[in-house]
Amino acid sequence: MKIITPSQAGIITALIEGQKTPSRLTPLVTFGLTRLGCLDAIDGKLVLAPKASKLLKKYQKAELQNECDIQVRLAFIQLYVDEHTALKHRTVWEQIGVTKFSRDMVLKSLQFWRRAGLLSSHKVSNNNFQILWKLTNAHAPVIDVADEDTVPAEFQSLEDMSDDQISDASQADYQNLEQYDCMTDEQIENEEFQSLTGMVTSFNDITQVLTEFQTLTGMTDEEIEDAAYQKSLADI
Repeated sequence: MKIITPSQAGIITALIEGQKTPSRLTPLVTFGLTRLGCLDAIDGKLVLAPKASKLLKKYQKAELQNECDIQVRLAFIQLYVDEHTALKHRTVWEQIGVTKFSRDMVLKSLQFWRRAGLLSSHKVSNNNFQILWKLTNAHAPVIDVADEDTVPAEFQSLEDMSDDQISDASQADYQNLEQYDCMTDEQIENEEFQSLTGMVTSFNDITQVLTEFQTLTGMTDEEIEDAAYQKSLADI
């Protein structure tokens, strides 16, 4: 499954909104989006392909689901009372916001954290709506008996932080991780682009190379890309 990077998502959004035009993109960006099927050449003119909006929607959906995962975990920390604290799906949903996240998204987050070992679940009846979720003992917050304040294990050194500050800190860490992932993707793309220097000098060159190797049926994408690279070395 093809996945776009945060930087590519930003570029595709700008193209859709008319803030950028395909002809003004750099060769590196052009090559990356063309390989993903986000750009087409019609009558010699570079245009945005329908696939671009589809990939953007998938990216945005995945990003929102990641945010939901984080908020669900925080909800269990914020609502924790003691080791017997067990929450219904609806309770968690209302805690993180029923308008921003769908019911299915919250359920996926609960199931994700259960697979990760953070949560456990059990039925109180045969009714599927009577499922309770709770933090596993290994991930339960630590309670200071002296003042009865709940201090999550991962924030024991930050006892003076409020719930809002903890949430902001977690969100900041998540954003930093996104930036790191973005930088890593760009570094990979830069290496690819450098290896193709001399071959990819215009979009017409890109189209010619891609068209030639796409006709080689039976080859994997990796084999086609390798063949294109070997051809570029022969042409230099």
